[in-house]
Amino acid sequence: MATATATMTTTTLTQLIDNVPDIAAFYRIFNNIPWSTIRARESIHFFRAGVKPLWEDAENVEGGCLVVKVRKDGGRAVRAWEEVCLMACGGQLQASVTQERDHVVGISYSPRLYWVHISIWTKQGGNRRSVELLTQTLLAGLSPDLRPKSSDDYYFKKHSDHDGWADIVNRQTRATTT
Repeated sequence: MATATATMTTTTLTQLIDNVPDIAAFYRIFNNIPWSTIRARESIHFFRAGVKPLWEDAENVEGGCLVVKVRKDGGRAVRAWEEVCLMACGGQLQASVTQERDHVVGISYSPRLYWVHISIWTKQGGNRRSVELLTQTLLAGLSPDLRPKSSDDYYFKKHSDHDGWADIVNRQTRATTT
């Protein structure tokens, strides 16, 4: 798990733990996060070992994110995040995309003013069937009261569709070839 603000780069990501070997270790971390102190535009990331929560990471460059927006009120966002974390730790998210030869590389919790964006990062952003299967698994796995009320509350976006993606990737490519 790592925390990062939107303006941080790879050198300022804070790695909190290397490995979450079991559910007890997950809950030791989860239950000790001061949720009310996480400000808008900060993020908590839970990623596979060796993968950074950045578009330009080799595992992410062709990928995308399934994002679900959850209202902050009543602790709903933290509950939804816990359920997504458990689906990730339990392998349900990965199992949903394995037949499409895709990979879930990480998940993120990103508060905004009234909402929290919970993102599931995939390796293959262009694999539509993988996105459909992942979306079905996510929606079915969330408790009924946490499921999005409309399709406006969740979406998939390829990293390459973000403004600035090409500049970041080109800069990274130049840096690794010089």
